[in-house]
Amino acid sequence: MSPEGSSDVVVGRGRKWPWPGFFRLGSVEKRMMMSRQNQLRIIKMTFPLFSLAVSLVLGLVMSDSAGCKEVPAVGGKCVYKVYKGTAVITEVSVSDHEGNKGQRFCRVKFVFTSSEPIKEPFAQVEDREFDLVSSDFSSLSESFLHKYRIKQGSIVNCDLHVITQGTCTPVLFEFPELNRDEYTVK
Repeated sequence: MSPEGSSDVVVGRGRKWPWPGFFRLGSVEKRMMMSRQNQLRIIKMTFPLFSLAVSLVLGLVMSDSAGCKEVPAVGGKCVYKVYKGTAVITEVSVSDHEGNKGQRFCRVKFVFTSSEPIKEPFAQVEDREFDLVSSDFSSLSESFLHKYRIKQGSIVNCDLHVITQGTCTPVLFEFPELNRDEYTVK
């Protein structure tokens, strides 16, 4: 059988060349064909590793953009000056609605008095009346008032937090004797 027409030709040391017409090619063309075969073999071997690397990089990028990475707050950390003082409960009145199991809710108002002069002009809150409400901004339950012994005329320790650095809420009230998760001020 002639080497030009065979599809399975033995060349040199028993090597087989799978394509017909291999001997009609020149030496440069043969080297190009060999290098192309080697390139394809290398691509086939490295493709799984390349796709794994791309998957890992995409996974890291997506996890950062999905909120897994800590994002700094806008405005940075806020710093407050604390003014110690007291809150005088000026009003405790039953509100219009009733809760579950006939529980009554009350509207509570207070006035803050600082134990030292407040220097910041935007934080002049003395002689102003504020509402003490539950953390969901509804009226306080009677059980809350009984738990903390809050009634009209009672005096409760209260801290006024005035912002000095940052862009957070400028003025906050905190009642050290009350559970912070149960109340807020409006």
